[in-house]
Amino acid sequence: MNPPKSFPYGLPEWWCMASDPNPGCDTDHDGLVTELRAELYPTHPLYETSLHLVAHDISYDDVIYQYCNDPTRFVEIHLTRSGHPEVEGCPSIVCEGSWANILAFQGAVMDAIHKAHR
Repeated sequence: MNPPKSFPYGLPEWWCMASDPNPGCDTDHDGLVTELRAELYPTHPLYETSLHLVAHDISYDDVIYQYCNDPTRFVEIHLTRSGHPEVEGCPSIVCEGSWANILAFQGAVMDAIHKAHR
């Protein structure tokens, strides 16, 4: 499954696209899919859901995945990078919806960061 061509556009600069990694990114992108699978437990809403890696935050543990069964839907997840199933609520779902929803959420994050640095 290939992300839409517009994916590299719209995310803040601190995101690395899996389909076109930043030159300085040393993250194992396949490892982000493996880590998600390791952290999910049977009652997590994404347990056994097929997801495709889209992007990850370079300096934070947030990752954006695309639903394989509905390529118009995306989910941003905060991984713990523990390598094992987590307690209820982790890994946490940060944002879910269309690509526009993901970009709107990231825009709100950027606004909050700018306001905090004024």
